[in-house]
Amino acid sequence: MDENKNPESRYDVDEEEGATTVLRAMDAETDDEEEGATTVLCAEDMTPEDDDDTEGATTVLTGPEPAMMGAAPAPGAPQFEDKTQMLPPQGAPMGMPMGQMPNGPMGAPMGQMPNGPMGAPMGQMQNGPMGAPMGQMPNGSMGAPMGMMPNNGQMPPMNGGKPPKAPKPPKAPKEKKPKVPKQPKVNKDGSPKKKKTGLIVAICVVVVLALGAGAYFLFFTPEKRYERKMDVAEKAMTDSNYEEAVTAYEAALGIFDDRVPAMNGLLSAQISAGESDGARENFTEFRTTITGFDADKVTENSEDIVAFYEYADDLYSDTDSLIDAYKEGYNLTNDNGLKKNLVTAYVDRADAMDNSDYENKIAAYGDALDLDSTNESALSGRKACAYAVLDDMMDAQQYDQAESFINTYADSMSDVDFSSYTEKIESERALMTARHDLMEQVISLMSASDYAGMMDVDGSDNASTVVANMDGDSYVYATDGYDSSYTGKAAGVYTYSTLLSSGYYFYYGDYENGVRSGQGTMFVKMDGYNQAYLVYEGAWSNDKPNGAGTETSVNEDAGDELVTVTRSGNLVDGLFDGEVTVSLVSNDEEYGGTYTGTYTASNGDAPDIRENYPDLDFSDVSEDKTVYVVLECDGSPMYWHFSKGSAAKLGIHTFGN
Repeated sequence: MDENKNPESRYDVDEEEGATTVLRAMDAETDDEEEGATTVLCAEDMTPEDDDDTEGATTVLTGPEPAMMGAAPAPGAPQFEDKTQMLPPQGAPMGMPMGQMPNGPMGAPMGQMPNGPMGAPMGQMQNGPMGAPMGQMPNGSMGAPMGMMPNNGQMPPMNGGKPPKAPKPPKAPKEKKPKVPKQPKVNKDGSPKKKKTGLIVAICVVVVLALGAGAYFLFFTPEKRYERKMDVAEKAMTDSNYEEAVTAYEAALGIFDDRVPAMNGLLSAQISAGESDGARENFTEFRTTITGFDADKVTENSEDIVAFYEYADDLYSDTDSLIDAYKEGYNLTNDNGLKKNLVTAYVDRADAMDNSDYENKIAAYGDALDLDSTNESALSGRKACAYAVLDDMMDAQQYDQAESFINTYADSMSDVDFSSYTEKIESERALMTARHDLMEQVISLMSASDYAGMMDVDGSDNASTVVANMDGDSYVYATDGYDSSYTGKAAGVYTYSTLLSSGYYFYYGDYENGVRSGQGTMFVKMDGYNQAYLVYEGAWSNDKPNGAGTETSVNEDAGDELVTVTRSGNLVDGLFDGEVTVSLVSNDEEYGGTYTGTYTASNGDAPDIRENYPDLDFSDVSEDKTVYVVLECDGSPMYWHFSKGSAAKLGIHTFGN
């Protein structure tokens, strides 16, 4: 406030729009106020001309000055302090001056009641007879309202005290200079520069989003949720809480279904929990996912993928499933551990195969050797299979198949001695030819009872070759093919050994399940006599003469006397048992004829009968032998007798002694 100004002077400076003007009584004749100004006047200042206020101005009437209501204050008495304050202009709503409300619906300013019927504002009493408002006491002699102390409720100074300072006039409002509108900024080319408000907003948005994203990535990203689930699962596995681990691993896979560590964890938890079926189902599903990985992802997860495929051993018991899984894993990772597992699976599968399926068996060993050419299990297994197959073919006289087998595998299986089998095939083919020719000849001669023709067969080169190469004590041949279960007509050659001789004989007749049974004929060439042979014709069972049968022997001595002896009776396992009839036919000119006799045998034994013939001479028979039969011929003084040693048995030749 300007200190040189008289506080009693009026301030007639033109105020700006919206200013508030406060005038004392003597200032009533003011200049017209500007639009929107507020004027405060005393009652006596009002003149009819004052009604012509500027449009929009507000006039506030106050009562008269206290000095003008009563006597002048005594010298040195304090004056009333002017409490009027200048109100700074403010923006007002609805087009009114700042700080002033617009007129209400009844013509008064907004928030103020209009004058009532007595000239006072609505709700306010008019002045009473003493100039004060109705119900209020007028000012007293000291300028204060009746009953109130002047000087703001303080007693004036006594004994000529120092008078109070005059009130400071209100500061005149500073004149606001109108703002000069800013010229828009332009670029060098004259185009208006774009405001950076949008950029700033965008930066703020980015910062906010970045902060939010940071919090999200720290706590709520799928990766973080996955890690938390994996932590829960691994702790549950440590605590052997396998069901909880299964649930947690499944939840982790629900977030990322291609994470191999979670797959491995779930399989481990299910196997530990005894859920093998569920683990196998998951293993199959996971294999589909893993085989869909690209090369980079396989490389990134190689170690976990290897561990995944190693679960095959816990999930599969059959070698085919193991091979399929290990092969798939090895092709993906080229891991040596899976390669070793695959080799083992190939060997196990080959070992479990039968030699009859030798092609697949050898191929399985070959698969293992393709991966590991020095694997001892595969090499030894394949070699053993090759020998077994060749031996079976040779035993079955399948020489063409054996030769084909050798031609197929000779180059790839250098560790097998195929040359020995090649030589054997050649000799077997020669033997097979000899067997075929010999046995076909036997069938033809014996079926026709041509035993004289059999004399040329027995002892022939073919017969010697066949007997020398017999596997065991017999060889049986059938035109339609013979095996151990054969039933029907067939021919065979059998070796024998007795106390008196050894050699071989031929048989032609019935077989049942590979055993001589039914009716059959046996031919054997006898040693010790010129062109002598023996034939048995009769019943067979259990591969021996059993039942009724007749043995015929034909002998020709040096004197060209042909003697034929027959013995007929019941046989048990080739030995006579019961009554036996014996006949001898001699072609001797002087003593020729048919001689007959009988004896009773028991399991090949017979009693000595010399005492039954006291007139006969048995001096040529030693006492340690048994004379068991005497043959006599009607009209001939000659007789024949047969004797045996005490240990000898009476039966068919080669079965008895």
